Amino acid sequence: MCDNLVDYLTADDASSLRQFLTDETAIASVDLHSLAYQAITIGSYQCLDAIVNHDTFDAYAPFTTEGSHLPLLHHAIRLGDLHACKLLLENGFHPLVCSGACQTAMQDKSVGVDDICEDCEDAVHYALHYACASNRRNTVA
Repeated sequence: MCDNLVDYLTADDASSLRQFLTDETAIASVDLHSLAYQAITIGSYQCLDAIVNHDTFDAYAPFTTEGSHLPLLHHAIRLGDLHACKLLLENGFHPLVCSGACQTAMQDKSVGVDDICEDCEDAVHYALHYACASNRRNTVA
């Protein structure tokens, strides 16, 4: 990965990252999913927001990192990063659509099916909890 990109993530410099993402030639050599994952691990949430809102980012495409082949929302759940999960849910990531992507990934026999099922179930539970908590805050007594 380009050193500038790592610097942008480390500094949570979303404006510079957005500028980089407008260059079609430069972005062709970047794996946005890996970049988003790295943003989560660093805690670079402004950059994560810029990445997931990029035109070419596929919210539901499973990708492999650290031995898990999952969509980004499920990687965030697996990492236990609730800030990233909240950001992804607020950006329209739907856990049930992610679950469909997991079903597709489970057809690949080289991927651990039990691990995918567990991560997938965790993502759906978290999203349900998040939605319920949000509804409780917005309900007028």
